[in-house]
Amino acid sequence: MLNLLQANRLSLADLLPSSLMDDILANGRRVTYSDRQHIQQRGDTTATFSIVESGQVLAGNNGADGVFLTTALFNPGDFFGEFTLLAGLPRTQGLWAIGETVITHVSGSHFNALFDNEPDLARALLNISLRRIHFLVEFLDGQRRWPLPVRIAHLLLTSVEDAADTLSQEISCRQDDIAYMLGVSRVAVGKALKKLESDGLAELRYGSILLPDVPGLSAWLEKHRQLTAVKPLLVRPRLKG
Repeated sequence: MLNLLQANRLSLADLLPSSLMDDILANGRRVTYSDRQHIQQRGDTTATFSIVESGQVLAGNNGADGVFLTTALFNPGDFFGEFTLLAGLPRTQGLWAIGETVITHVSGSHFNALFDNEPDLARALLNISLRRIHFLVEFLDGQRRWPLPVRIAHLLLTSVEDAADTLSQEISCRQDDIAYMLGVSRVAVGKALKKLESDGLAELRYGSILLPDVPGLSAWLEKHRQLTAVKPLLVRPRLKG
């Protein structure tokens, strides 16, 4: 499935001491959601910090015109709720479980106590949040700058976990999914994908798109992106000595 967060994904477990991660999870409320069960709605102001332990969470919104736009896919280790908890901002996305999904919800009082007393937690959250912002700024620039085939190529490559070491990959998504995520028509997406297919960079399948030559698609994107690519370094927060 398409996943905008895949490109720069780090989890709290990657950055925190295991004892602190265990403390966060042990003091949370673990909830199991069934496939497609609604988790939160746009405008929710619940002050909790939530960590996906297993399964997946789809983030997006239905507009007044009935069109659903996908924003992100949260995988195990990803978190949400920090905007409301730390900045008092209402939640902007509806969330739904994909398959059976387990999420630990940490109360605001417990999380704030940890945040005030554990500098490692603040550093880890800042690290991950800044990486997300960095990627989204680049993504928005490209979506405004590039023609649709280049936008789609970039979107597909963000869903490849390690494009540098992957020769080919099949991504479970429909043309409708791409159209909804990019806010364009399905017809336009179909034409753009046919262009990539004619160049040997994509193969359209039922319910999925095969990237037969990930290095070739990456090279094609570099040629057409009009900007020098930048790749974030893996910067781990400084832990207490």
